[in-house]
Amino acid sequence: MRSHPGFTKSFGILILAAIASVRPIALNAQAPAQSIAAAPSSATAILSRSPQSGLQTIYVKDPSGQLTLAAECECPFQPSISLSGSRIVFRVAGPGRTSAAYYKDAPFTGDAVRIDAAADSTDDGALSSTPALSGNGQFVVFSSTGNLDAAIDDTASTADLFIRDLSSGATERLTLGAQLTGNPSISSNGRYVAFATASQLAVEDVNNVGDVYLIDRSKPEGGLRLLTAPGLNAGATDASISVGGSAVAFTSAADNLVADDVNGVADVFVV
Repeated sequence: MRSHPGFTKSFGILILAAIASVRPIALNAQAPAQSIAAAPSSATAILSRSPQSGLQTIYVKDPSGQLTLAAECECPFQPSISLSGSRIVFRVAGPGRTSAAYYKDAPFTGDAVRIDAAADSTDDGALSSTPALSGNGQFVVFSSTGNLDAAIDDTASTADLFIRDLSSGATERLTLGAQLTGNPSISSNGRYVAFATASQLAVEDVNNVGDVYLIDRSKPEGGLRLLTAPGLNAGATDASISVGGSAVAFTSAADNLVADDVNGVADVFVV
């Protein structure tokens, strides 16, 4: 077992000095596992295919097991649902079609609403994906190659992270020039956003592999915080935040996060 100088050993858990404690939740089990510490939802979004039309469908299943057709089109992907089950977000993509993010509200009979339109409400051909809805249904975080806030130094070739307030319609950029790895995740009230990236967003990030970051939107300049170790010896991906934002899970094949990680496969960790 190799450990980085930034770690100290305490009570059998390796603690990343000045950052956070890390503990495994799936040691000696094949990863990935993309959602932990999530509050039970009153409803579930289910991706399926209609045997009649052949189209992809998204159903909302309530606690009684009742299914409601929420969306049906050629290629809906990556559905995310509010805790109440009254709102879903999803990505639509397909041959000859721009990958875009939409939301739809219960009773799901109206048209879906585009989330990722540019600042001037035009479709600039951007590719958007990985929408994740906050538990309260107000905020959606997603990645997009579009320059949605008209930033001068935006690069169209790189998908950046944005958050949209579905109540006000305001869109906020969270990253600039960051190469995301895996889906982002957002706390129930929209305050915290966790994501993995192969880009160096903090000066102490010198490991040249994917790391997990946390943004506290209540703090000036976004409150960006590196959660994984500067000495991580394999990349991290698939960050998943708890409802209250107090814990973040991620997948990594690194063997220097905790003691006795000798299984040689990726594991799931909580920080």
